[in-house]
Amino acid sequence: MKKTVVFGLLVIVLVFGLVGCGEDNGNDNGNDPDIKTYNFNGDGETYVLKINVDDGTYELTVDGKTSTGTATKNGNKWTLTPTGKEPFYITIGSSGITDMEGEITFSDGSTKEAPATITPSTPPVTGNDPFAGTWNATFDAPPPDAFRIIAANGSFSQYTIIGDDLREFVRGTYTVTGNTINATTVSVDTNAFGGPSTAAWTAWGSLDSEWKGNLGGSQTQSFTINSNQFTSNGMTFIKASSGNENDPLAGTWEAPFDEPPPNLFRITAGNGSFSYYLIITGENPREYARGTYTVSGNTINGTFIEADTNAFGGPDEASWVEWASIHSEYKNTILGGSQTFSFTIVGNQITNGGLTFTKQ
Repeated sequence: MKKTVVFGLLVIVLVFGLVGCGEDNGNDNGNDPDIKTYNFNGDGETYVLKINVDDGTYELTVDGKTSTGTATKNGNKWTLTPTGKEPFYITIGSSGITDMEGEITFSDGSTKEAPATITPSTPPVTGNDPFAGTWNATFDAPPPDAFRIIAANGSFSQYTIIGDDLREFVRGTYTVTGNTINATTVSVDTNAFGGPSTAAWTAWGSLDSEWKGNLGGSQTQSFTINSNQFTSNGMTFIKASSGNENDPLAGTWEAPFDEPPPNLFRITAGNGSFSYYLIITGENPREYARGTYTVSGNTINGTFIEADTNAFGGPDEASWVEWASIHSEYKNTILGGSQTFSFTIVGNQITNGGLTFTKQ
């Protein structure tokens, strides 16, 4: 692969704000990927596991560390194999994850024995889910600063948006009863406000009383969604994208480049989240950026959340870094220099920088 050619193409595409979106679901029919999310407690620590059933991959997060790789299923048991390492195993019952075996290898090379005691949480939400999607609440100190919540499959994340910077600071789970949402805070980035740019994810039980007080004092809360909005802690959140309905970006988009063909850039999008990939002949697709977006007609307004800074010329192992911690050269050369962007979809195509992306 000619790295210099790839970098040149990326500058052309991304400086003009064109990004890829969503999670790659391993097919080209534009449907949402089948991603199962499980939150559970293991030996006193909070684990979050996401399994992409469509493409057979997983992401496991605990104590600020992440393990990624392939996932294969046999009955109710999954074999999770970190990239280039030995597998570990999980068992899923009707209440969620019930058992874990083996040694977990994380992206930074560290390892951890699977927890001996598992306490499963409520299984992912299925069926009607009025909370799924992206929600924004503005505050005037000064505008357009905002809070953002992204929810799906029984899990949610909350972000602060200050100027051009977006930072995740709360993760949790939820259940649905009609239009009533029962939410539970699982972990908090205690560095998010005034601290270092590196995240410090801390389980609710380990937070000090001041942090708990700033989050309302209770680990759980309930609220009711009325039409496209809800009120929580005195702030009104308005839904920005109701799933993929009336979402022209939802699906898979591809643009070839001829050094040589059939190399591709791939965009995938859905439910207000995006990812994009570089596909080089003979190599596995490489995801290198993730974020969120809102829709206004055929105009897409996107925000980068994180990027794999090893994707171009670095090790095969991914190194996902939040926007605030990405070095300036990578931001400017690969991501166009700005955390936010806009572009317009015309028909089933997006054209920018000499490349035409066509919806698959």
